[in-house]
Amino acid sequence: MPADKSLAERVSELDGMRGLAILLVLIYHILRLNPVPMQGKIFSGLLRFAEMGWAGVDVFFVLSGFLITSILLRTKKQPGYFKKFYARRILRIFPLYYTTITLIFIAMPLISPEQTEITRATWPWYYLYLQNWGNALNLIPTIFAIGATWSLAIEEQFYLFWPSVVYWLESKKLAWAAGLLALFSLALRLLIVKRFRKLLDYNKFFYFATITRLDSLLLGALIALAFQSETLKKWLKALAAPVFALSLGLIIYFASRRPDSPLVDNYLMYSYGYSVIALASAALIVML
Repeated sequence: MPADKSLAERVSELDGMRGLAILLVLIYHILRLNPVPMQGKIFSGLLRFAEMGWAGVDVFFVLSGFLITSILLRTKKQPGYFKKFYARRILRIFPLYYTTITLIFIAMPLISPEQTEITRATWPWYYLYLQNWGNALNLIPTIFAIGATWSLAIEEQFYLFWPSVVYWLESKKLAWAAGLLALFSLALRLLIVKRFRKLLDYNKFFYFATITRLDSLLLGALIALAFQSETLKKWLKALAAPVFALSLGLIIYFASRRPDSPLVDNYLMYSYGYSVIALASAALIVML
């Protein structure tokens, strides 16, 4: 029963962090798509800040990696480990997700008649949680009404394999696995830019593909693993503020190279930037 009690507890500070991530994403979409021209230095500064709002998704990924791994570690020795985990995920996400996309698909002729035809071809991608791969490989168009669900698809794909990894590996091996997979994600971005940049739209691939965004999810998982040890927790708390400050400084530097569109033709941001944002988010979790 103690495990069930701990699962029911909420960390209010992390709710605040979720709120910050939501605000970043909303600012990104609202200000960038605002049809009314904004004049003046203040609005220009706000628009440049909004260009980094996509980083809110990375904050969510790190939070998800941390919270999901914490739950899995607490319950891995309980009976019905897999059944309980997937039942909670399905009941929490599936009803709202499938109801929403179904209603949007049905109402698309009223919402956006010009997108109705191309939308019909994307149904299987969304119902199978594969829309992020369709976007990454330019196989489907981006549909404004439900395009934002690509990040949910990445999380659902993470849920498919990570519970098994946590279940079968003891903590040290699990930490090694998480660390190596996170490094793989970064290394893959670097390799594609260096050797295969002509074969795909690498900027889009990095943004949408699960394998190039794993470092964010797994840094959160590593924090959850480290929190099992009081010694490691003390070390993390001592390092969190300096790591956060350094990471934030690097993010500002990366963004300043292309302030009007930080992800476009900005090597430092689309190669190292995702990992640095994940480090800042992980440090913030520890500080909170």
